[in-house]
Amino acid sequence: MLDDAVYPELDRRLAPVDAARAAAYPGDRAGRQPVHTCYVPADAVVPGLAAAWGTAALAALDEHGLPDLGLDPALVQELLPRVRAKLAREPIEDLRVDAEDGYRGAPEAEDGTYDYSAALGIAAAHQSADHPAADFAKQVMQVAVAGTGAHAVDGSTNVLPVGATEQVHAAWRLHAGLVRRALERGLYQGWDLHPAQLVTRYLATYAFFRGALPAAAQRLAAYLDRSDAGVLDEPATARALAGVLLRGLDCGALDEDEFSARGVPGRAELDRLAGRRPGGP
Repeated sequence: MLDDAVYPELDRRLAPVDAARAAAYPGDRAGRQPVHTCYVPADAVVPGLAAAWGTAALAALDEHGLPDLGLDPALVQELLPRVRAKLAREPIEDLRVDAEDGYRGAPEAEDGTYDYSAALGIAAAHQSADHPAADFAKQVMQVAVAGTGAHAVDGSTNVLPVGATEQVHAAWRLHAGLVRRALERGLYQGWDLHPAQLVTRYLATYAFFRGALPAAAQRLAAYLDRSDAGVLDEPATARALAGVLLRGLDCGALDEDEFSARGVPGRAELDRLAGRRPGGP
């Protein structure tokens, strides 16, 4: 055992190191992270763009209906009102102008979206967001930005939900699966290229967080009251559990009153457990 007088001196000596670490790795900021990024060519950015995307997404849903996305049908029916409300109220959370490719021109002047995998020599038929090469790149990005407050963002699929209903359904199944896959790997934001992709973006995202709610709430509540729930969780795990609940709340998949009913604390305490810093850029 060290003498009590030693600890203040250790704190004094370590203070510069602690300050440097806090500056380089401040952790996530409080507030929500967008679940997606919609990016459009520069000449397509016009007033009313976001509302037009929402209207187009709802029209696609009404015209084609939903295929089997591998989700519980009862859950889908529970989520559809939330998805429709989101598409009507706030269809786009993060809009970016595609300045890399400039303005749209002839088809032969456009770049595909798989520059990285093409540079590796991967054949066009095998270039996809779930290719091992893409997984590697995304994992490197996740490690690089961990703790900095920046976010690694998943890529897109260039298979768009357009055309006949059969084609739209196939594209929706692909997109929903990729969204779910990214969420399972800790990538909570991804690119969307077409209004109709918003349907499966929100449906798959909401399904993921609602599916995570029961176990996350139970484990976090057990951690807080130190009860024996059969799983020994540590502070780092509690941080992840609080984080997933906050993300579900931020995106509209969960409601805060559902937390109190399950013994989960309110937003301020969840922010603390998740290590989110208040305010800031």
